[in-house]
Amino acid sequence: MSTLIVVYTRSKNNLLLAQELQMRLQCKLHLLTEVKPRSGFSVLLEPLFPAKTELVDTEISLTPYEQIIFVAPVWWKRVAAPMRLFMQQHKEEVKKYSFITMCNGVVGQKEKLEEELTALLGQRPVAVTELWVGSLIFRAIRHDLALFDEEITAFLKALEEGK
Repeated sequence: MSTLIVVYTRSKNNLLLAQELQMRLQCKLHLLTEVKPRSGFSVLLEPLFPAKTELVDTEISLTPYEQIIFVAPVWWKRVAAPMRLFMQQHKEEVKKYSFITMCNGVVGQKEKLEEELTALLGQRPVAVTELWVGSLIFRAIRHDLALFDEEITAFLKALEEGK
């Protein structure tokens, strides 16, 4: 099954996660970038003053892929705005998808994410996984991913079972 990983990251934590998944799955990775990158401060203000989201224009079609893995941060219990925009723009091209994030987890957030993803893409995800980084220093480094090996392996197993 052909798989594509689509990743948006601000602090690089989720890029590190996406690269780990890419290495394990031996698949392609597409990195989303904003025309004007956000600061940490603008993310804090997101619920009160949503910033205009504009992605660097890339010509990518999701239709050749049977499965899309979306990797992005969660801001205020929601998928990060740049990934939400990409999902809205490519909704009709997605056959199957999953979502995984390195985030500051909150109890009940996963269920809210599943609802949001279903509304955005018009279908339920195969899997949703949160890797809570509360115990890590601000930016993860490669060996930090070993702390989440069990969760990453379970996520990949769920993808395999959801074929």
